[in-house]
Formats: sequence, structure tokens, C-alpha cells
Amino acid sequence: AKLDYHSRMSLKFVQVPMEIISDIKVGKLIMNDLLTYTYLVNVNKMSGGKFILKTESEMASEIIVNSKPSSTSRVTKSLKRLREAGHITRVHSSRSSKTIINTKV
Repeated sequence: AKLDYHSRMSLKFVQVPMEIISDIKVGKLIMNDLLTYTYLVNVNKMSGGKFILKTESEMASEIIVNSKPSSTSRVTKSLKRLREAGHITRVHSSRSSKTIINTKV
């Protein structure tokens, strides 16, 4: 029980690389992309740190904004901006896509 408590506590704070903040300042990314990025970092940590294997709709159902799941199109656009800015890599397969985080703290 103690280990579980610690693992939940460690996800309370998320460090964000300055590259992400800089890209928001210059308009390459928007605030929603920061939400998507922090979601990816948390899921990546929980899955062992290699990559995330989820579809956009699976991600959308897990990214909660104002007590509601995010939309798939919002997540798709956010992933596209993060990819174009070089912060993530997406490798498509038949079922879903591998998402690899390139910009890390």
C-alpha cells in the first residue's frame, strides 16, 4: 500500500521542459498541447518509459478537461503540433500508434 501511495503522489507534479514553454510563447504550440504533453509524460512513466501505445480516441477519453473527456480531434491536432515541433515521434501501426517522447526534462 505504501508503494502505491508513493507512485500516485509522484504524479502530482509534472516538470515541463523549457522547450515546450518557449514553443507556447512563440505560438508553435498552444496551452492544450501542454495538457496533452503532460498526459503523455504521465502515461509514459506508468508504462515503463519506452513509448505509449494508444489511439487518439483512447487518449481523448483519458484527458479530462472541466470534468469531461477531451475530443479526439483536439487530441489529434495537439499530437500533430507536438510532432511538428519535434517534441514527439508517432509511428503508425495497424491498431494504434506508438508515441515516443523526444523532449524530456
